Formats: sequence, C-alpha cells, structure tokens
Amino acid sequence: MMNKIMTFMSETFAPKVNKVVKNPWFASIQDAIMAALPLVFVGSLVTVVSLLNNIFPGIPDFSKISDFSFGMFGLIVSFLIPYYLLEKKKHAEQKLISGATGLVLFMMMLFPSFSKGGDVTFILSRFGSAGMFLAIITGLFVSFVMNFASKYSLFDEDTAIPDFVVGWFNSLIPITVILIIGWLITFQFNIDFFDVIIAVFSPLSAIVQSYPGFVLSVFIPVFSILLEFLLG
Repeated sequence: MMNKIMTFMSETFAPKVNKVVKNPWFASIQDAIMAALPLVFVGSLVTVVSLLNNIFPGIPDFSKISDFSFGMFGLIVSFLIPYYLLEKKKHAEQKLISGATGLVLFMMMLFPSFSKGGDVTFILSRFGSAGMFLAIITGLFVSFVMNFASKYSLFDEDTAIPDFVVGWFNSLIPITVILIIGWLITFQFNIDFFDVIIAVFSPLSAIVQSYPGFVLSVFIPVFSILLEFLLG
C-alpha cells in the first residue's frame, strides 16, 4: 500500500505539482514572499525581545522596528510580484517600473483618507500581513497589464531613440490604465477594496482558525518537505 502511495506521489502527483510550481505566475508569488521573509524574521525577533519588557522594564521599546519590518510585508510583496513576473517573462527592462507601479496601486487600494489640509492618513496594520491578499491581487493585476503591454511598442525596433526613452514611453499607457482603474475604484466609486478582499477571504480565515484548519496548517509544511524530497 505504501509503495503504491509513493509511486503515485512521485510519478503522477509530483510532476503535476512541479509543473504548477514552475508556472511564472505562481513562481512570482512564491519568490516575492520568500524574498520578503527576512522582514518577518526581524519582526518576530523584535516581538520576542519586546516580551522581555515584562521582566526588565528598562529595556527600550523596539515595537516600531516590527511595525516597519513585518508591518510592511504586504507593501514589499506588492512590489516584488510584478518585479519577478516581468523578469520571468523576459521583460527585465520593465521590471523596476512594474514593481513601483504595483507598490503605488497597493497604496491607492488601501483606501487612504485625506484631510482638508492635504494630509494623508493610512491604517498602518493594512501594510503588513493583513494586506497580503490585497498585495497579491494588485501585484498580479499590475503584472498582467505590464506583461501584456510589454509585447507591444510605440516605436520600431530600428528606431534611433535610446532604449531607456523607448521604455519610458512604452510604460506610460499601461501605468496610466492601472492607476485610472485604482482611482475609479477608490476615489470615484468609494470602494474600500481592502475590506472587500477581507470579506471574500473571511471563510478561509475562519477555516484556518478551526481545529481541522489548524491540523491542515500543520500538515502543509510537512507535506511540502515531502514533496520537495520527491521532486529531488
């Protein structure tokens, strides 16, 4: 029985999963999260150190370090997903501006408030893990638009215009389209897209917080290790 299971995992299941993992869209999300993990580690370490304040009240408050490391996780991912996707799609010349556009759209979709004096107010918690789903969605949307636009150019290949100038003009239209869509959703239709995403994924959050969900969350890392072993 065990031999049949291992044969199925190695010869049938693993190759299919490997194909999915190598898909540039899934790989970009994975690479973005993995690249941002050091921020999580720093934030976790600071949180552990902050607990010592209960024993040694004289220790400085390091919580702000956590706010600007782990607390910026979603913000960083919104930049890295378009960055990695354009790189994997062989449009490396557009990866930086695509990442920057992903970051800008993410901040726009966080539904900031503006005072009459021109001050902008964000909810800090939305920049971190709470905004992860929003960061992934905005990052993938920017990736799709920029990747599609990168296949076309306003200039001929033999143009005498410098490449960096060509890149500027080629990115103007997709960036404009992306930001207009964000502007319409947030400032014209007055939709808090962050709350929409939270509402959509709230059933998933409820499942994870249940006992079966907890068991599943513990099993997934073990399964991932086993899968990596099978994939060699």
